[in-house]
Amino acid sequence: MLRKILAVSCISILAIGPVQAQWLNLGPFELNSTLNLGLNYSTNADQLTDDERVFTPTGRELEKEDMWIDYGVTFNLAGNFFPGIDIDASTSLTFEKHFIRDDLDEDKDPFYDVTISASSDRGHWTYGIDIVYNEELTAEKEDVAISRDDLSELRRERDRTTTLSITPFISWTYQYLSADAGYDYEKETHNDEFSDADTETQKYDYSLKYTLNKRVSFTWMHEFEKEELIGAEGSLLDGIDTPASVAAAEAPVWEETKSIIATYQVLERPSLSVSGGYESEDEGEEKGEWDPTFSVDLSDTRKLAGNIDLTGTASYTWEKEEEVEDVAFTYSATLTHNLPSGWTQSLSAKREPQDTFGSTVDSTTTSYDYMLIQPNFIMRSLGFNFGLSHEIVSTPDAGIKSTSTGDEETTEWTVGLAKGYNLSKSLTANASYLYSLEQSNIESDITEHLYTLSFSYQL
Repeated sequence: MLRKILAVSCISILAIGPVQAQWLNLGPFELNSTLNLGLNYSTNADQLTDDERVFTPTGRELEKEDMWIDYGVTFNLAGNFFPGIDIDASTSLTFEKHFIRDDLDEDKDPFYDVTISASSDRGHWTYGIDIVYNEELTAEKEDVAISRDDLSELRRERDRTTTLSITPFISWTYQYLSADAGYDYEKETHNDEFSDADTETQKYDYSLKYTLNKRVSFTWMHEFEKEELIGAEGSLLDGIDTPASVAAAEAPVWEETKSIIATYQVLERPSLSVSGGYESEDEGEEKGEWDPTFSVDLSDTRKLAGNIDLTGTASYTWEKEEEVEDVAFTYSATLTHNLPSGWTQSLSAKREPQDTFGSTVDSTTTSYDYMLIQPNFIMRSLGFNFGLSHEIVSTPDAGIKSTSTGDEETTEWTVGLAKGYNLSKSLTANASYLYSLEQSNIESDITEHLYTLSFSYQL
């Protein structure tokens, strides 16, 4: 799914060029606004496997395909409020209307998205705050009990999820010393039917770093974090033993982490650094001991030819907690080739092996990714994107009967086209198509054709 989202974003960026139109000046601020309209058609709106079928409580089979429109308005504001304080803000209001899958059209309210960022750089000090408020419907939801009268009734339901994040921060630097502090508050709420998953997370931390010389530095970090389930008592599953209600019965406690780390930059090219130190984790009244930690990081980028770059990374971490060792080793390589006529292709491989250098992971994970991009395919501004990825997860005694090796293998194919049009100075249009196929040796294929036609009008 993540690779599919990246593919959609990639072809959209290729197809649409920036269109800016100043709407109104408000003192030191510039305000822009955009009207948005999107027409969408999907052959597999819920990302179901090819042989999967879904029914309503009345027994009616639901269609896999769906056609819907989304429309709304976006406002962007940027400027300098007080001397030295830069502010960027954006807000959007979006409506959805579904035509084939009426079960997905139950939420008539609009979706809001608000982002505010303010920062200031004043000599040795830098401070600011980021605020994000987001509403969305999950694209797919597992069967859950949602009936007030009969908790055994099951059906598919889209979950309206609201997220609020507030993050103030401050940093200070002076010669060889630097300090950082921050606070992060996040609240996630859901429909009444799913409110047992409502959470509130708070985290604050501060750190102090001393740079002894060009290669050696010491860092002290202190972090506090608490996550609380806040909706279990008011959910429709109140009184039923669910994982959320069981966890909510336990009073939330602050988890405290302290660490002191020394870092030595062995080489600059390739970049090779070694870090070591001690870390302590406390949970409520339970005090943890200081346990050793060690890591090695290696990375480098080489130009094999005028248009070919090779990047390699390797990371090794070792931690010990209560006499139990936690070891991980990961290495990767990416080859990027800029072809004639604007073509770009890249091939990457990543592997996290089991048992190598004492690794304690439960399985060996190997992934390969290939991507081919052309911003002007056949005609000018017709973006083309092809992606292929393959992942193998090898777990000893996994018991997967579909292969003799016991490996879990997943292959994803994506092909996309997108064309952007400047219909006028203020009006732009974008037409896109995306084909995706996910194949796995443990379940049936997931296939989707997604067509989108969108319009943006700068006021």
